[in-house]
Amino acid sequence: MPPEGWTIITGAGRGLGRALALELASLGACIFATDIDADAAKETAELAAHKGSQRTAHRKCDVTQIAEFEALVEALDGQPVGLLINNAGVACGGEIGKTPLEDWKWSMETNFFGAVNGCHVFVPLMRKQGCGLIVNIASAGGFLNIPDAAAYSAPKAAVVSLTETLAAELHGTGVKAKVICPLFLRTDAVEGGRFTDEATREAGRRLVRQGRCPAGMARRIVHLILHRSAVVIIPEREGRWLRRLKYWLPGLYISLVSAARRRFYAADNQSAV
Repeated sequence: MPPEGWTIITGAGRGLGRALALELASLGACIFATDIDADAAKETAELAAHKGSQRTAHRKCDVTQIAEFEALVEALDGQPVGLLINNAGVACGGEIGKTPLEDWKWSMETNFFGAVNGCHVFVPLMRKQGCGLIVNIASAGGFLNIPDAAAYSAPKAAVVSLTETLAAELHGTGVKAKVICPLFLRTDAVEGGRFTDEATREAGRRLVRQGRCPAGMARRIVHLILHRSAVVIIPEREGRWLRRLKYWLPGLYISLVSAARRRFYAADNQSAV
């Protein structure tokens, strides 16, 4: 069963965030859906109620703004928080040296500082409670380091480091921290992302089309966060094998991802003819 108290999910208006909200709602969790799109957050809360959530709430929350997290705590008015899922994220792609610094900052503000802000506000609250679980959604990109995705992968790698450090700091307090590193998911993140050129965006689309559906991944993630003690959780077997390959045979790994990149762009050029 989910932890008692509110389950707060950022970026809950669509994609994996919404899927996690509905999966946890089906287990009876009290869902507090937040999103930069207030209407989308409201819709998720309504869907969660139909799925079996005991209580629901919704609120606009731009994760890049610490004041919006602080306002969220005020809105809770002392009610306990059992689970915080820092899920909000954006897609960003392009070669290093070509990706505008503004895009790097945009990605870092959401993908990394969004999690930092959530932890900064809710860790003290959970420490005071003496219980709770913080789950940060990172990405396999945080350790696979795929070409043309540094502006996305670097913040996700930082989220992994943040969570491992947080888990050590929270040891013995009754509060736990975990980070999820999934591979690609079939969401609309690429369409709303920032890419240096259309070829890079199309490569992102091709990766996403090969990914898993958010609902299935949400079921897997919820099972793992509720039943596994690991801090870093890689939900797919392929992700775990790729991580091993990278560390055991780094030269071969770089050759493989470079070859895969060339194939993706070759396919794009052929389709454009």
